[in-house]
Amino acid sequence: MTFSRSKVLPIVVLILRLILGGIFIYAGYVKLRDPWQLFAASIASYELVPMWMAQIVARVLPWFEVALGAGLLIGWRLLPIASIGTALLLVVFNALVWNAFLAGKEIDCGCFGPGEALTWKTLVRDGSMLAAALLVSWWALIGRRNRK
Repeated sequence: MTFSRSKVLPIVVLILRLILGGIFIYAGYVKLRDPWQLFAASIASYELVPMWMAQIVARVLPWFEVALGAGLLIGWRLLPIASIGTALLLVVFNALVWNAFLAGKEIDCGCFGPGEALTWKTLVRDGSMLAAALLVSWWALIGRRNRK
């Protein structure tokens, strides 16, 4: 039995959507579980925003990640907003980690709470997540409409 691309793509997008949703809920949960000051210190280590702004981001971003993850898991009419929000957030995350990595900073990436060093594995993981988020966003906005 052969599968056509039109049958496989929706399944791939669904799997990626569920994986991304789970990852974002987990990442937000880990940051909410730990004291927010630890995450603020990770944000400040990138040396791009003042500490007062890092503190605000550390308090708000985990809730936003959980909301995006839930939107991806629920799908339905939330999918376009959640997928675009996820893709945009991953663009920012990727820019930040690449900038820090290329600058030779040996910092805690802050991606999944404290204690995770910024390495080439972080770049591969975040880049893969961005690619998945872009595919899900394309599907939510254009791809599934073309099937009808």
